[in-house]
Amino acid sequence: MALPDIAHLNEPALEQTFHPSRVEGGATSDSIPRDKVFSEKISTRIRVRPRFEAALAQAREIKAHAPHCRVIFTVNEMKRLGRDAAELTALADHLVAHGLVLEMLAGPLPGIYDPTGPGRILFAFFAALAETERDNIREATLEGLD
Repeated sequence: MALPDIAHLNEPALEQTFHPSRVEGGATSDSIPRDKVFSEKISTRIRVRPRFEAALAQAREIKAHAPHCRVIFTVNEMKRLGRDAAELTALADHLVAHGLVLEMLAGPLPGIYDPTGPGRILFAFFAALAETERDNIREATLEGLD
């Protein structure tokens, strides 16, 4: 049986190769139907991300109609998922609470996110690291504008 996959990619991810990622049952993320791939050209600093919200809504809807299936929400990398560590952790918890699986294609934790034990601790650590990296980039950009 094919697993339902939802992919959310933003502008930088569109410029990169969308590498297949092995998931349960041998399916690959390049086999995701195009109508289930959501992309947007919007900064994660923007509070309202319509395509991201649409991807989440569709993932929750699929899970509601097929609770026995594993629905995988795929993003390019962790730092593209949210603005800061708190938001990243909240989004990961939201996905888990709705029975969805988070998959990251690149970054420090590629693969399926494990919300238990060491997986949760590593996720929190790398979320904080991504927030620091984002802050450093923003500061360097602002310094360059002066």
